[in-house]
Amino acid sequence: MGIGVHAIPVSGLSFEGTAEHDSSLKYTLTGDQASRGATAVSGTFDIRLTASIGKHFYLGSESSIGGISFRGKPVRADEGRLVLKPVMATMVTSGAVFGMGLDVSQNWRLKGEIGVGVRLISLTIDSTHLQCEDQSFASSTTGYVRPAVALERWLGPFMSVGASVGSDLALRGDVSTQLYLQAHFRAFDGIRGRR
Repeated sequence: MGIGVHAIPVSGLSFEGTAEHDSSLKYTLTGDQASRGATAVSGTFDIRLTASIGKHFYLGSESSIGGISFRGKPVRADEGRLVLKPVMATMVTSGAVFGMGLDVSQNWRLKGEIGVGVRLISLTIDSTHLQCEDQSFASSTTGYVRPAVALERWLGPFMSVGASVGSDLALRGDVSTQLYLQAHFRAFDGIRGRR
């Protein structure tokens, strides 16, 4: 498990939602329309479960959830009668990871991996239609393909700590960093030659 910080270029995203007033008003917002900045920053709690494949490879699943510092701005829709203002955002990701690790010294390991999955970003939006005020939600669901590199240090036979950095190939400008603490069911992942 670990904590992550993600820089997300919102200009490449599109959010769809429905505002409930006297009638249901569907709307679509682009990232450029909804945000005052070109990039949003997210802090996440991350968890993953992996299994070793031989001496160097591993395969597993990963998930994360967190909030986003989304600087929303009012947007007019429905010929100006509907005003939408994003007030907060959350992000959830889930996917699979495949990687390779190489020992660079007795206690240090260098890893290269690729993660593939789905990212959901949900906006909480204050909406006003004529004199009616309400709150609605808009979401953007995209896939991600994120290669990453990590440096990991063994703290003992069953515990390691590490740091990683990666970038989503499907969303230009995306950067993710992570600090993590990892428990292992086998001493040094069952790698031979360890003392």
